[in-house]
Amino acid sequence: MKIRISFILTGLFIFIQSHTQSVYIKAGQVFDGNQFFGARIIEINKGLIQDIYAQDYSIPKGAEVIDASNCAILPGFIDSHIHFMGASMPYINEIEKHSWGKLASEGFSLFPEHRLHLLMNGVTSIIDMGSPLESYKPVRIALIKGKIIGPELYFPGPLFTAPNGHPVGYYTGHHDLISNGTFQVTDITKAKNEIDFLANQKIDFIKIVYDRMWYQEGGAPRLNLDVARGIVDESHKLGLKVMAHVGSEEEALVMAGINVDGIEHGFETTSDSFFLELKDRNISFTPTLSAYDHYAPKGVPSMKKTIKRASDLNVPIVVGTDYPASYGEYCGDDIFKEMNLLEEIGVSRIEVLRGATNYGAKKIGKEKEIGFIGKGYRANLVFYEGKIDTGKLTSTRIIRTMLHGDVIVENGMLVNKYLPYFRTKTSMIFPYGFYDMISLFNMGVNYTNFDILHSGISLYGDVAWSTRNMWSANLQFFMPSPIKKTAIETTFHFDNLNRLFYGIGNNTMRDTSIEYGSISIKENISATSTWNKYWKLTYSVSFDQFKTDTNESAIPSTIPGAKGGNQTLLSLSFTYDSRDHQNNPWKGAMISVTPEFSPKFLGSKNEFQRMTYDARGYISIFPRNILCGRILYRQTFGDIPFNYLPDFGGSILGRGYYVSRFIDKTGIYGQAEYRFPVWKIISGVAFYDIGQVQNKPSDFSLNDFHYSAGFGPRFNFGSNENSILGMDFGFAGEGMMLFFHAGQSF
Repeated sequence: MKIRISFILTGLFIFIQSHTQSVYIKAGQVFDGNQFFGARIIEINKGLIQDIYAQDYSIPKGAEVIDASNCAILPGFIDSHIHFMGASMPYINEIEKHSWGKLASEGFSLFPEHRLHLLMNGVTSIIDMGSPLESYKPVRIALIKGKIIGPELYFPGPLFTAPNGHPVGYYTGHHDLISNGTFQVTDITKAKNEIDFLANQKIDFIKIVYDRMWYQEGGAPRLNLDVARGIVDESHKLGLKVMAHVGSEEEALVMAGINVDGIEHGFETTSDSFFLELKDRNISFTPTLSAYDHYAPKGVPSMKKTIKRASDLNVPIVVGTDYPASYGEYCGDDIFKEMNLLEEIGVSRIEVLRGATNYGAKKIGKEKEIGFIGKGYRANLVFYEGKIDTGKLTSTRIIRTMLHGDVIVENGMLVNKYLPYFRTKTSMIFPYGFYDMISLFNMGVNYTNFDILHSGISLYGDVAWSTRNMWSANLQFFMPSPIKKTAIETTFHFDNLNRLFYGIGNNTMRDTSIEYGSISIKENISATSTWNKYWKLTYSVSFDQFKTDTNESAIPSTIPGAKGGNQTLLSLSFTYDSRDHQNNPWKGAMISVTPEFSPKFLGSKNEFQRMTYDARGYISIFPRNILCGRILYRQTFGDIPFNYLPDFGGSILGRGYYVSRFIDKTGIYGQAEYRFPVWKIISGVAFYDIGQVQNKPSDFSLNDFHYSAGFGPRFNFGSNENSILGMDFGFAGEGMMLFFHAGQSF
């Protein structure tokens, strides 16, 4: 079966092709994707270039004319190696200051800021190089149907690699990235079946990884060569090109030997014969120098020599940034960085521009559709102030970006009529529920607004209700701080709790329960400072007011301050976190020590101190398999009041079911959890929790430990696991319990 895929169909972006008459562009200079020309007139109709005329061409009277006589017109740039749905570390660092919500809203809204910044930098086509299929298909469909506007998107679907080969180890813990973004194959037949599947899904090319990664500690398994050869042969039968990720000259030579169509990433070499072979075989070469310039600067000098050698031998150099490894805040921000780096090492201006236009189109077989200014090509154009063959290349000289015949960006601003196509959806609602034999039925709903009115402030709201006549409301605001490396969180909490005492500690028997009502209001303001990669300091002040109802006579006298009053709580939290929140949040450790103080001079009814030790460890050796444990110990000094706030957490090692019961002098709590793959975005979880609270450490008893154990499915959505839907079935000493929850992971 011969697959001929043209992602941009005749009807693509019909909503912006409003012209029934031709539009004429008076260009001061033209770079057509191959050569420089002087002043020309370009005719555009229905999103396509109709013809190119000499500057003295007589434009029909009454025709629409765009005067760009002070501009060079060139084909829209093609970033030939990016990861569109990624987020760079500078962006993540900013997000982490006031929650991960903004990153979640980007994905929730099909990445409007990425699409906009690409167009603002003149990028009208992108070639993604590793794609969770089910994540990219909605973007492509939305582009085709005109629901959103953005550069033409070409992608391979999941890439082929060895079991636990790159990038599986790099993305350990990102379950959907691994499951939906890679095929870990050892069998040719299975690989061919996957290729047939991808062809039916209308992907644009195939990508394989052949990289031992010796430059990384421990290296990584490499794709079996026979399997790689079979992938190339099967792909070519179906009319699909194959791009190969490599990490060395030896690997690039091997891949060229099995007839791949493109070599991705640069390497060190002193061989002219290799590049001559690339040229003879018409194999593209995309070095992604801007990425290495950031994360492997020591290798850049030798890599520059390699690229210069290739250029001197007239090997086409394709421009690709490898975003987000290139560290731009958004997609598109580094296209000029890549071009300038290539020029700095001696690649000529005309070759750099070819690399950013027609070489990229040729790379995926679209050289008759994009990357060139000629009759029948799509009118994806960049209006560049002055002449494109002089001066330093810079995005600040982009006057307009035209996509399919319409000007989308002008003078660095999105044209107003296209604003609706770049709106960010920021809201998400999740229900949750909880049941056990003691607390009975509890249910609630939380509302998240990831970026209120585009202010950078995130809101988390929660309302809960229980059959035990309990209800509560909670609002949390996460906002940027004017102080560098600092975030601010503000919390408002109100509850009307029909409180339940269970006989674990508190001088009550295990079969005794005491119930009473109260009203509690809590306001909290906290800030977090990060002073290096692993250490953070959180400082907060909370104001609690609580009042019991007429049943207060039932309150055990052993609980000081339980009859109501005011409490001011000052808190410091020293946190060590070795987890990599960008690449692998499920490997490493988090240790937190939190001293709290309630001084009477600040209005506290009771003066007390409390110290909490919280240690968590995460192990994630295999894809989607996570083993983790947690130990929490709390010790209180002084006249602590009764204080119980509901917490039904949904993230791994974040269940608040028993943690919230730390209401007395001292308590210890342990938790173990194991997550394992089931299918694609579905994983299973088994957990075991155990703990007790007492008046003093000497009261701890093996007979008083409360336990709960259970299992359940998890549904993971988003490459950074921003959303998790789960259900836990469990058992405790009192009987069955059930969790149903959705929440944000750590």
